[in-house]
Amino acid sequence: MLGADPDMSTRDKVRAMLAGMLATARERPHLYRLMHRPPAGPEVLQAAGRSQGPFVAALSDLVCDAQAHRFGAVLLSGVHGAIGMEASGQLTRDKWKTDADEILDTLVGLLELARQRLERQKAAKPEEVSQPAASPEQETDRG
Repeated sequence: MLGADPDMSTRDKVRAMLAGMLATARERPHLYRLMHRPPAGPEVLQAAGRSQGPFVAALSDLVCDAQAHRFGAVLLSGVHGAIGMEASGQLTRDKWKTDADEILDTLVGLLELARQRLERQKAAKPEEVSQPAASPEQETDRG
């Protein structure tokens, strides 16, 4: 269990959880499709709920409680998108100069940038930390 490994950083745990999705999609595509096709049955939703807890808890450690679900959705959307592109043959190194594993690393790397932004916001306006972080476009609009 990832959560039980005291030598693994939280960032590495998040990456390992998402890499597990990539591995499932590649090695057991039929299972991946069953897990992620609509509508999900009650047993699939229960299993997803059990795996969501440790994932969101790890993200809370990295970005903050108020942002964990938002960044979890961003990460999952990105990984699911990369999986879909890879499975359809659209994500090729020739075309995009990258692959699903590098996209995963990029997505996880964004967490550090988010954490740094949240720390800057907290230092500037501690009362607003629980509010969603502004998007880069919103920050540009502010001046």
